[in-house]
Amino acid sequence: MMPSKVEYDEEALSAWLTSIFPRVSQILDTNWKAKTFDNYEVFWEEERSDIDLWRKLQTTFDFKEANKAT
Repeated sequence: MMPSKVEYDEEALSAWLTSIFPRVSQILDTNWKAKTFDNYEVFWEEERSDIDLWRKLQTTFDFKEANKAT
């Protein structure tokens, strides 16, 4: 079943993505290079063969503030 089409403001989305891209890109790049969790083992409460953990990213970036969320 296909989800219904979602209407959105393409210009507003573009402006938002452009505004957050530098910081998000920096965070992703920093986390990608980090060796902090190289030996970390994930212990899932529920084992699922269809899910693989590639990377676990962490940040102190305040997305709520950046998005002016309430």
